[in-house]
Amino acid sequence: MKRLIHYLGRLGGRVARAEAGALGFDELPVALIQLDAAGTMLRGNRGWELLSGRRVGDCLGLDHRQFLHIEDRNLWQQAMQGLETGAAPWVGSLRYLGPAGELHWVEVRLARRPGG
Repeated sequence: MKRLIHYLGRLGGRVARAEAGALGFDELPVALIQLDAAGTMLRGNRGWELLSGRRVGDCLGLDHRQFLHIEDRNLWQQAMQGLETGAAPWVGSLRYLGPAGELHWVEVRLARRPGG
C-alpha cells in the first residue's frame, strides 16, 4: 500500500509540473489527449499511442467517440455536454477499442481547460 501511495504522489507531482510547463506532455506515464469542443482530437501523447495502439498523427482531426465501444458513446456525449454547461470535471470508466477490436477499460477524467 505504501508503494501505491508513493507512486500516486509522484504521479501527482508530475502532472502538476506538466501543467506548469516544467514537464513535457509526452513524459507523463498516462494517456493524455486534447479535444476541441466538438470532441475532435487536437493533440495526444505517447501514453495515448500505447493505450490505443495508434499513432497520434493518425488520430488528429478524428472524432474521439470512434475510439470508444458503441455502448459507451452516449455516456461520453453526456459528459461532453455537461462540460458545456459548466459542470464539474467528469470521471468515469469507458471501454476503448484497440485496432483489432480488443477492449481496454480506462478510467477517464474529462475537464474543460482555460481557453476551451
